[in-house]
Amino acid sequence: MGQQQPQCVITDQCPGIKKACPNVFNHSVHKYCMWHIMQKMPEKVGRAICNDTEFMTDINAVVWDVDLEPHEFEQNRKMLLKPMRSESSNSYFKRFESHFGTLVEFWMRYNSAIEQQRHTQRRMDNANEHSMLEKVGPMKVEMHASLVYTHPIFGDFHNEVKHAICGMGSGGLTKSRAVEYHDVRDGEAQSFRVEFNTKTN
Repeated sequence: MGQQQPQCVITDQCPGIKKACPNVFNHSVHKYCMWHIMQKMPEKVGRAICNDTEFMTDINAVVWDVDLEPHEFEQNRKMLLKPMRSESSNSYFKRFESHFGTLVEFWMRYNSAIEQQRHTQRRMDNANEHSMLEKVGPMKVEMHASLVYTHPIFGDFHNEVKHAICGMGSGGLTKSRAVEYHDVRDGEAQSFRVEFNTKTN
């Protein structure tokens, strides 16, 4: 990078990297990768609520909106947390709990709820193993996604990639030794000059 520090370093939430970044890149801003954060959603908030398409649509609308100002993001985040807290406990356990039951009854109902979650997860895993994956494109990110996503989720991802590529237009290509310069248009919005080194990829 021309002996210059990057303005921003984006990594996963590795404690070692978090500690090393300020020492190595003392003029750079260290940010966490949004993709990795979203991958941890099911273990943080539970699979039941992550299977709620309305909730996921709402949270994606907040998380991936690059036009939100920090204070707007915080407002939306707080509003989402309120329904999430009530929904995650209420919606799932409502049909299993009784306000007048004993502790033993509660424990039995709780175990039933957990077992049903496990059964649903096993059923989804089984359906994923025995379904056909749609055609994987040549890009490395798609190949990686096909290994880590379930088939339905990969289908959604694949469609997003197709839309992103279709929305981009190429204005031309020039070459200089091992470097290619691509003029890329993002729909009608902006134009970018992308530099690609064919030796180092």
